[in-house]
Amino acid sequence: MSVHQTLCPTCGTPHDDTRTQADYLSGVLPPACPLCNSGWDVWELRFAPIPLEKNRAQIASWLGQLPFPSAIDLACTEKGIRMRMFTPPGSADGAIRSWAAMTHQQTRWVKLPASAIPQSEMSFALRNTTHVPSVSLTDRGGDPMLAVSGYLMNHREKNDNGIRMWFTGKDPELQAKLQALVSYSYGTESGVGDSSPNPWGMRLTMLRVFVAIGIIIAGVFAGATTAGWINPFVGIVGALAGGILTLVATFGVLDWMNWRSIPKTIIEAKIEDILLKTTIVYYGDSAPNGLSLLTGNNQWIQMRPEDTEWPFIRSCPITLSATDMATMVAPPEMGETSGVMAREVVQEIPAPPPSEPLLEAPFKVGTSVADDKLVGIDPDAHGVATGGSRSGKTSIAYSTLVQLIQRGDDAPGIFLVDPHLSLADGLLEVIHNLPEEQRKKAIKRLRIISPDQPEVVPLNLLTIKEFSWAGNAIVQIGRRIWDDYWGPRMQAALLGLFRLAHAWNQAQIQRAAELARLRTNQPTGDSVTIYPASTSQPDTQASPDEITRSATQEPAQIARQLSLDDIPDLSEAEAQAHVPNESDAEQEDLDIPPDPSELEAHVQEAGRMGLDESPQLPGILGLLHVVFSAYNKEWRHNAMNYIQGADRLGVLALDALLGQFGTDDNNNKGQGWITEVVSPILSKVMALELSPWLFSALHQDSFVDMEQWVKDETGKHAS
Repeated sequence: MSVHQTLCPTCGTPHDDTRTQADYLSGVLPPACPLCNSGWDVWELRFAPIPLEKNRAQIASWLGQLPFPSAIDLACTEKGIRMRMFTPPGSADGAIRSWAAMTHQQTRWVKLPASAIPQSEMSFALRNTTHVPSVSLTDRGGDPMLAVSGYLMNHREKNDNGIRMWFTGKDPELQAKLQALVSYSYGTESGVGDSSPNPWGMRLTMLRVFVAIGIIIAGVFAGATTAGWINPFVGIVGALAGGILTLVATFGVLDWMNWRSIPKTIIEAKIEDILLKTTIVYYGDSAPNGLSLLTGNNQWIQMRPEDTEWPFIRSCPITLSATDMATMVAPPEMGETSGVMAREVVQEIPAPPPSEPLLEAPFKVGTSVADDKLVGIDPDAHGVATGGSRSGKTSIAYSTLVQLIQRGDDAPGIFLVDPHLSLADGLLEVIHNLPEEQRKKAIKRLRIISPDQPEVVPLNLLTIKEFSWAGNAIVQIGRRIWDDYWGPRMQAALLGLFRLAHAWNQAQIQRAAELARLRTNQPTGDSVTIYPASTSQPDTQASPDEITRSATQEPAQIARQLSLDDIPDLSEAEAQAHVPNESDAEQEDLDIPPDPSELEAHVQEAGRMGLDESPQLPGILGLLHVVFSAYNKEWRHNAMNYIQGADRLGVLALDALLGQFGTDDNNNKGQGWITEVVSPILSKVMALELSPWLFSALHQDSFVDMEQWVKDETGKHAS
């Protein structure tokens, strides 16, 4: 159904006339004009924190498609610069969406409550008498908006000040005139090189004819009056008429000369642009002294107190190109907004409009910042919410949790990990505020797992039993940490050293476990014989008192006494070796620790027995020990006793890789070679000391079992 429109008697703007036929017949007055009665739609621009290159051409096209009349206000407030736009009600939604699309969602207009055009103590309208004025700040390599913003900030006094740019329509007449002007060459007076007729040449000829006719008429009437041939009154009137005709024609010639003196490049640029009828208003507590915006003759005319800005601005239009005005309103292309724009109007991240699935999802979780529409998610699907600080990630999660909890008995299981505690506290508050019956059910299902413990969580990869898993993990981590240095030599060196340290740690854990098992199976005070890890023969040099003392000590105390001296020298072990046979193999099997699952149980038991006195098992190597083991060839050779024969070749290759062949292990050349290989590793490892918790975690005596830890903690809270 079409709606009739009526013209506002004050501003002449058409607006909807909602009167019915009966209202017309009964003499009901037309509805008030929304523009004259505080009905403007108000929008505020959200700027990008970074420069947006090459956006003025697009914004110039956008200005030409705005609804008229519209106003863009560059205001200086107490907190900084803000840009607002005033448009007729319900007419700018499409322009708002297109702006965001043109700037790749980096900037957008946010709608504010409708209001009237703000009035100030003093307002000044700019007048310019130049035929084709231009913005004087249109330097393509700068940001005119930032320059104007600096002037506004310098001249702000008690109240806000600013510049309001009005766009009341297009100027097709001037566009056509400029097109005709640029159509002819500037090589001759008339515009063309020969005598062919053209509008500008004919106009000049006619003006010259009128000048001559005026002079003739004035001279004839003046002479006739002087000679007494005609009535003096008639003679004076004729002479005045000829003089006026001459003056008009002369001013016409001068105006023609002004038009023809406009540079051709300027005219060509204008005819390819959109020409807008514009009015520029400055408002504030004082006059805009020294503010020069346009080329040519400029004058600021103060508005009277009884004049309202709209529709007064229609009386002093200036035709400017859309490109010129785009330089005044476009976001910065070279600089950035910090320190100038108000903090609230800077948009940290792009805000694209939501997709159709988010709009159609029935499980609503919030409102889109792009267009204020409700958005939802599918709680049964996978998803991720990303964004900068204070962008709404926690709010989405909180809204989702609230709606899930409100389902009552149909609520699904929820696993929430919150490192900041604010979301977890909000969840507990929601549960607390549930109705009594629902709260009891929710609390019954609730499990709180808090990793906030005084102990450091152990993360020592060298204590994981499976070397294949641990070795792959260290290689993958190394590639990320030492991305600039990583290569085959570094990988081989790090993996070889890691294998040695891993074998050493496993041997210490097995020996502690064996000690715990033997001590558990022996009565208190009985002698227990502890065999070295590399031989099944007892230590004949140890006295009975030493053996008994070792058996009665705690596992942690025994482990603390372990040192490199306990490891037999490789040369001695090889000298005592003989050709193995089946019986030897059976004997070796007897020396192998119990089943792995049983051994793990012994390790846990040994840890519990020594926890009070020594929470960390001495002798366990960490990441930093691995690095410094590159300098200790003797320790590496001794530690090979804990590695199977086939795997020892890689360890022996470390000597060549680290330049440690030969008898002189302390030569500068060898040490320099080691430093070249190891120094990148060492620098990154030492950097971990900046995080004491992480550094300590990497040097603990185990690797945390998260699954078991969660089970233990949930069992505590359930009980």
